[in-house]
Amino acid sequence: MLIFGPVTSRRLGQSLGINHIPAKTCSYACVYCQLGRTYPMQVKRESFFSPEEIDRELTQRLRQLRETNEPVDWVTFVPSGEPTLDLCLKKEIENTKAHGLKVAVISNSSLMGMEEVRDALMEADWVSLKVDAGNDSMWRKVNRPYGSLNYEEMLKGIVTFSRRYRGILVTESMLIKGMNDNESEIADITRALSSIRPKKSYLMVPTRPPAESGVERPNAETLGQIVKQVRGVCPHEIECITGDENEERVFVTDAVVYDILAITSVHPVRESTLRLLLERKRVDFSLIEELVAQKKLLSFFYGGTTFYRRNLE
Repeated sequence: MLIFGPVTSRRLGQSLGINHIPAKTCSYACVYCQLGRTYPMQVKRESFFSPEEIDRELTQRLRQLRETNEPVDWVTFVPSGEPTLDLCLKKEIENTKAHGLKVAVISNSSLMGMEEVRDALMEADWVSLKVDAGNDSMWRKVNRPYGSLNYEEMLKGIVTFSRRYRGILVTESMLIKGMNDNESEIADITRALSSIRPKKSYLMVPTRPPAESGVERPNAETLGQIVKQVRGVCPHEIECITGDENEERVFVTDAVVYDILAITSVHPVRESTLRLLLERKRVDFSLIEELVAQKKLLSFFYGGTTFYRRNLE
């Protein structure tokens, strides 16, 4: 299940996803992770799937999409783990671009202190880097990184990358009530963003079931103050995203179970979205109930909504 979608992305349009990292293989154990807790973590880069295998699956999906006239705006490396842990990422990006497609990578930033990681990301057209904290203490509370990682080394690597990168660089900052949403922490995040100088910074809130209970979004008043504070300092564009992605245009083939498990491997999907997908394929919702009974899917209730996620255990 290396290729999924395309799915509708607020930032990238119709995005075809590449899931090239085994489930929960990550250098962080973020408190808000929508895939649950990470254990064990790792920072050693390795080859998980061959670039040739990924390219074969990508070629097959692109053929299916052409047959149904489904558009693809971007191909995004957005796995159920940290993409830069893949030792073959540079080659995989090059293979993907050979199809004449624009490539995006969404990273947690943890390995940006490594020159080889920065070199691999140079090949992408659009890179998103996570900046949830502006200091080591809050970084360890929110992202809970692998023990040997160093905040200052990571930030220095991001800044170095930003100065050389010729594609579109954006940042993401997840705001959590009672953690990194106070004036002092936002000032530190703002200083980090100002030093990075991305094209755009996205301020985000949890919208899907998190790894830890008690993780909540700041209220509207606090968010308004945060946006004003960040915009008052950062010269680049700032956007606050408070809603979930519109997933109504998720592409599903006749292999419905395969595609649903592929998409829910990367993030939980709302029940309403799954009902729409199944309705289009004229498949009864009892299929989802069967997958839950078989423990292939897990159900969660968060923010007044039921979500389903693939069981990654």
